[in-house]
Order: sequence, then structure tokens, then C-alpha cells
Amino acid sequence: MGWSSTLPPAASARLRQPPVPRGGGVIPREAWKIWPEVTPQPQDIRRTKTGEFIVELPLVSYVLVAVDTAFSERETADFSACVVLGVWERRREEVSRATPWMAERWGSPDPHEALARSEEGSDQPRVCLMEGWVTRAGLNDMTLSPVTQKPVGLVPRLLDTCRRRQAHRIILENANRGKDTADELRRQMYSHEFDVELVDPTGSKLARMHSVSPLFSAGLVYSPANLIRVLDKDGRETVDVREFAWVAEIASQCLRTPRGKQDLADCVSMGLQWLRNAGMLELQHEFIKSELERRAWKPKPLNVGQLYGVA
Repeated sequence: MGWSSTLPPAASARLRQPPVPRGGGVIPREAWKIWPEVTPQPQDIRRTKTGEFIVELPLVSYVLVAVDTAFSERETADFSACVVLGVWERRREEVSRATPWMAERWGSPDPHEALARSEEGSDQPRVCLMEGWVTRAGLNDMTLSPVTQKPVGLVPRLLDTCRRRQAHRIILENANRGKDTADELRRQMYSHEFDVELVDPTGSKLARMHSVSPLFSAGLVYSPANLIRVLDKDGRETVDVREFAWVAEIASQCLRTPRGKQDLADCVSMGLQWLRNAGMLELQHEFIKSELERRAWKPKPLNVGQLYGVA
């Protein structure tokens, strides 16, 4: 265990520890919610042919792929990074019972009326980390990976990621080789499989991470847990919740922003900013306000005869 969580930044740097302030950096590791929220039983988890547990992600309604390209694929260059974010929703009724309690306008002591409101209300969107990786490779390097037996090139790998995850949109930072990558994706994809967009993030890396930190504080950002099959002291099968190596690296980069390698952290902040600006992620008070406004406003009934002057 490192000392970075108990030492001030200057002392941590002198001892060659990550200079992270006491209690964590911009995005503490504890700010990430864990999926699944409740540890399942061994009999409730699907397995591979080798007996490994399969982590089932929540049912997502929108998949966003965020990419930060590098200028070069040399060993001394930065990595090209990719992060996949999936938007999913939780029942509105669970959110409505959090502070502040909207008893008169939001909830109801009548269970039948509460059920009707629950059915007509919408769900609050959240986001789950689905995948993340880094690479140093040419745009169209067709060399096969010895592990996946797929091309290692940036564009073929992005196409494979978007197709496997059924992505709706891929955003690329408009810097380094972002435009070249976007042009190649448009050229090689099938008939408009997904949207390709170049974005220009504003502000520094630290400012961008601070701008999305309220989403973490509100518990709206999840990371998948690694479910491991273990045996307890009595020899019974049980599930141990651990952390994937790629999830740990993303969380570590977000923790130490803006120090060290930030390729994956930049993708996280860029993706969350895009979802926030697109209205797909709202803080709890924003969601409650928009729901109340939606339910309070009712359009006037349309009289078709008046439109034609016959009423």
C-alpha cells in the first residue's frame, strides 16, 4: 500500500509516491459507484466455458465512445486512449425519496396513486464505465494481436469496439490525429453505423475533471466489479468482488489529475462533459425540477376544426 493517501503532496513527491493530497485527488476512488450494487449469488451469475463469472452490465440506452488520440505511435509518445460509457436509468421513485422530500407534490401516502405516478414518471439517467484501453499503433496497422487475433491499428480497433458495444456516437478530441482518425472511421464504417464527432474541450485537464466531479459526488458514475469465484472456509462456493486492472488504471488517473499519464482520464472527463451538455445526465435536484416542470405543464387540447376555420 502506498503512502500517498496519508502524506501531503510535497512529502509524497520526495518519497517517489504519487503526489495525491490527503483524502484523495479530484475524483477519489470511493466516488465511483460499484456495479453490481448488490453482490449476486453464485447460482445467479452466468459463466464462461472455463467457469469464470460473466459481469453483466446494466441495460444501457445510449453508448458513447470517447477517444483521445496521440500524435505519434513511437514508444516515447503518449498513448491513444479509448473509454466506453453507457447511459442507463434507475426508477424515478427511488430518486424521489431522497432529500429533499417532495411529499405533497412528489410522493403520496396513497399506494395506488403512488403506483400510478411511478408508472408515468421517468427514470434518472446514470452512466456506467463499460470498457477502456490504450494503445500505440498506426491508424491502419493490420498486424494481428497475439491475444485477440484482431488488427492492432487504432481505426480497426475503434471500429471493433464500437460494433461490439453497439455504440451510438464516437467523439474524438480535435487535436493530434483526431481529424485523421475521424476521417478514416467515416471511410471504413458501414452505412452510417454510428455518429462521428470532433470536439474541442475547453479549459485545462484539471478544470475539465473538476467540471464533472459533481456527477461522481452525486453517485451517478459506476464502474464494473470483477466477480471472482472463490471457496469459503467451509468449502462452499461464493463470490468475491474485486477490481479489473483497466478499471483501477482509469480510477487512478482520475485520482491524480493533472499529474502523470492522463490519456484515459481525459476520455472520461470529455465523455461525461458531452453527456452533461447533451442533457443526458442531470444532478438529482435538476432531475427533480425538470420532472416537476414536466408534470405541471400540460399542453392545451388541439382543436383541429379551429385550425381549418370550421369550428
